[in-house]
Amino acid sequence: MDSKPRLVPSLSTSDVYPNLETTCSGKYYFYDALHGRLRASQESREFKDLLQPRSLYSALPSSVDSLLNKTIISSHHLSKADSAEFDGHIWITFVPPAPSMVLKIYLARHGQDEDNAAGILNGHRNQPLTKLGEEQAETVAARIQAQKLTFDAVYSSPLKRTHRTAEILACGKPVETMDLLIERDFGVMSGVPIKKIKERCTPNLLQTDTITYFLSPEGGETFPDVLKRGELVLAEIRKRYGGNGDACILLVTHGDFGKMLYAAYYKLDWVQVLKQFHFGNSEVLLLSEDSSPEEAHVIQIDQQNS
Repeated sequence: MDSKPRLVPSLSTSDVYPNLETTCSGKYYFYDALHGRLRASQESREFKDLLQPRSLYSALPSSVDSLLNKTIISSHHLSKADSAEFDGHIWITFVPPAPSMVLKIYLARHGQDEDNAAGILNGHRNQPLTKLGEEQAETVAARIQAQKLTFDAVYSSPLKRTHRTAEILACGKPVETMDLLIERDFGVMSGVPIKKIKERCTPNLLQTDTITYFLSPEGGETFPDVLKRGELVLAEIRKRYGGNGDACILLVTHGDFGKMLYAAYYKLDWVQVLKQFHFGNSEVLLLSEDSSPEEAHVIQIDQQNS
């Protein structure tokens, strides 16, 4: 009798045992070639190893592999003594995947500063946090502690508003300055009241639900410029911590630069990112290989300004 396993490459997810995702851990499954179905069994049987571990993995249809999202640790065809009853069945043992070992970058914006409160475009201006800004950072620090997040390193833009925010969020961890995290250079728009943006910058504007962005300020950075700087930050962080597997890093930065760093990480169009969401004071984004762009906004708080 033929002892080789028989697989049907066109097996679809609708053919898969319906409760597979919730029941597969530590149980045995076989592919029923007669009925074209992957079936489960509560029974434990003695098997004869006829195939090397993972040798059937490459033969499994990709739709099954995708649905399971599991790691196959061993694959067995039934021994000859059982083959009459189970001819064509392929038995596979599944276990949940090991915890993911990925670099996680938490990206926080500073709390409200004096320019924010006064409706002034700050850019590289170096104003301190307001009392509300301190409270916002403390609120987020409490959430970080509640989620039991710990950081391997904390980096801040060189400006006062980010460094003070970083000190609060770091919960005692030393804060290192990274000059590349500084806000976009607003050029001639630095220190200008927000209400003057349209008057000064039309037609080079991008209007969103919450912010009017000026796109090419004289003497300042464009968003493509800032996006490139974001790529440099990511390259530096990966160089320092990419080999650490599960390193967790906190970067405390600014609204415009933070969104471009997010765009650079997920390789998104910067125009769409500006329209996509508001990155408010003291809010936190997660940049991680196991977190989608849509899931990045992990901590949000009530906002009182842009």
